[in-house]
Amino acid sequence: MIKTREDLVQWALRSLGHPMIQINITNEQLEDRLDDTLELFQEYNLGGTNRDYIRYQVSEEDIYNQYIPIDGSSVIGIVRLIPLSRGIFGNIDLVFDPIYHLLNAATDRQWASIDLTSYTMFRQYGETLDLILKPKHNIRFNRYQNKIFIDWNWGRRNFTPSNIITEDDQNFLTEEDILGDSVDFQLQFVDEFDGVDTKADIEPGDFIILECFKVLDPAEYPGVYGDRWLKEYFKAKVKYQWGQNLSKYSGMTLPGNVQIDGNVMMSDAQAELDKLKEQLYWLIMEIYDKELIIDIKNSFILEKLQIFDYAKDFYTALCNRIWKKENIENSFSFREAARITAGLRNKNESYLEFYPSLPSKNNNRMEGDVTIEIETDFKKIGWFL
Repeated sequence: MIKTREDLVQWALRSLGHPMIQINITNEQLEDRLDDTLELFQEYNLGGTNRDYIRYQVSEEDIYNQYIPIDGSSVIGIVRLIPLSRGIFGNIDLVFDPIYHLLNAATDRQWASIDLTSYTMFRQYGETLDLILKPKHNIRFNRYQNKIFIDWNWGRRNFTPSNIITEDDQNFLTEEDILGDSVDFQLQFVDEFDGVDTKADIEPGDFIILECFKVLDPAEYPGVYGDRWLKEYFKAKVKYQWGQNLSKYSGMTLPGNVQIDGNVMMSDAQAELDKLKEQLYWLIMEIYDKELIIDIKNSFILEKLQIFDYAKDFYTALCNRIWKKENIENSFSFREAARITAGLRNKNESYLEFYPSLPSKNNNRMEGDVTIEIETDFKKIGWFL
């Protein structure tokens, strides 16, 4: 069983003939090729990531910064945000607290009717109401920034001419920064923020749940090293590196009239790598079987996707959004959306052409943003946000 980096390295060397044949490759090169293989596996192979949930308590600093810090090295995509503390009844804890419901039932002298089934049904009903009536908030996440930006009312930092701001804000905010235009008003500075903004969507101490995709860390999940595709791909990478090392000696004749031809070895290894990448491509293609993508492939949208700016808007609209047609719901992670966009365009592009969405002069949209054009086009084929 291959359970460590060293196990995988030794397996690859034995597969190539070691110790009967000397494999001309350094330990540093072996480590680099293994890192390359793991990176590709985690980015493209569905077995390299895992849907996970992160419980996070919002702090005063988060409110002040207006973003949630996160480890971008392990989290590669945010699916959705689930607030836990503030629901449509003012406090979501009351809605879903069994003690609350039991006490309420006791007041009505209905203890006998509160069984597990009734409570479960009531809770599901409350959750459904909460999801329907509460506003949905856009999430913007770039793993290289290590920050999650949430488009909701953060309270104290949402400045308007009538806002009170803290003394610290004087250090970096000007009147023009706050308003964006030249407007006369009087700023009032205070040493501390006094009181709670009842209109804020989040407060210090509130909890949120982040549904996300995380890469599988082989140190924590050693079974990754035993993945058949990963093993074969790493072996081919080592073989290619070996051939590259030997290529500078091509044409030389060794004792016994044996000739070294590293270029042939490189060519063989590249053929193996291409075949393995094709296998990975077909694994990725499973996401193309989703109903929304099938409808898009058979619609006018496919032709419009040839326009790059439209394709970028298409990508952001798929990210962190739930699209519904009758009783069918489809949603996609950032990488899935980027792969789908590149694949539908069929221009031999990398998904990195779209992921992450970086602001430009002509396009400042981020993951999760949906333009009117995209929403209208999706509605024409029966899909609604």
